[in-house]
Amino acid sequence: DHPILIYKKQKQRNSAKSIKLIYKDSLPVFVPAKDVKRGDLIVCPRPKAEETISEISIKDYLVNFIEEDSCITNVNKKHRINKTIKLDFNFGKLIGYLISDGCINKRSISLFFGTNEIRFVEDVINIIYEKFGVKASFCKNKTSNMFVVSCSSTIISNFFDRFMWSNINKHIPKEIWMSSDYCRMGVLAGLVRGDGCYKKNTVAI
Repeated sequence: DHPILIYKKQKQRNSAKSIKLIYKDSLPVFVPAKDVKRGDLIVCPRPKAEETISEISIKDYLVNFIEEDSCITNVNKKHRINKTIKLDFNFGKLIGYLISDGCINKRSISLFFGTNEIRFVEDVINIIYEKFGVKASFCKNKTSNMFVVSCSSTIISNFFDRFMWSNINKHIPKEIWMSSDYCRMGVLAGLVRGDGCYKKNTVAI
């Protein structure tokens, strides 16, 4: 019977297709938990971190690595990557892309896009190079008619595996929630581009 603050479900009007417009004349009310119905909107406080994280250290998420000056590498020294990564809009966008369309192998990461999404393919390749200094490549998968972006790097794949995977499920890392609004906006942009759709006055994921 614990009271929960909600907006009672409203019927969608033809002239109001966005959540904001549908509920603009409504006020939230407290109801017992047992009376919350499907379609009601639960009002939650926005979590606010005591401090904002602006960058992370890659080595905090790696096990086998070698430090060389300001860079991180592994035994074969194929790639030398900066020790720190700024949590900015582009990095957030890469996280969004990976959550929606990505997978991680032992020595590489891959992302999948439709053949009409070449601009997203180019965006991912540019961000990977900007953040890690590694050139990703892409090809067209003939069987699925999709573009596949691949980045072959054990360090990068191990980093993302430990940074954003929990058991077998991808998730938004806690560091992202503690980063700037700009970084989190990037995550949202990547999610919408990967798994979202656009309608009049509405974006759905």
